[in-house]
Amino acid sequence: MQEASTSSEVARLLHMSASSRIAVDGKVGSGKSTLSQELSCSLGVAVIHLDDFVASDLRAYIPNLNAAKLARAVARAANGWVLEGLCVLQALEAIEMEADALVYVKRMSQGCWSDEDELVPHVPLEEHLAELQARSEMFGESESLWLAEEIIRYHSAYRPHEKATIAYLR
Repeated sequence: MQEASTSSEVARLLHMSASSRIAVDGKVGSGKSTLSQELSCSLGVAVIHLDDFVASDLRAYIPNLNAAKLARAVARAANGWVLEGLCVLQALEAIEMEADALVYVKRMSQGCWSDEDELVPHVPLEEHLAELQARSEMFGESESLWLAEEIIRYHSAYRPHEKATIAYLR
């Protein structure tokens, strides 16, 4: 896995690898959309946002993905694409497609990945989710826990932070 700290560095690495089908993954608010727009401009490929293919009023993300519509959008991007969003590897699996490159966006703080403890627990997964549920209930935030749980389960199953071609450290 290569590391980059600027979007232009990510674009340079992707250009050197001749990647034209690029997936961008990371936690909510990590900067996936911004990076994807910049890569789209730099590389001359379409940008596709997974959020545009998921019903937003439901309490699940990938289970509510309109895979057929996403597959058509990807197929129309003949010169290549940057597909960005949560659980992007799972979305690509749903449409039976693969990316040439996976960029994983890591929010960094004092030289460390700031989301690691939440996304890659050091205790059994179910124990970690129970602790998260208890903390959320304590602070009255359990309504939005469904998305956090889906993302944590995705990271446990798909390991995008380990499979990435490039880690974008921001």
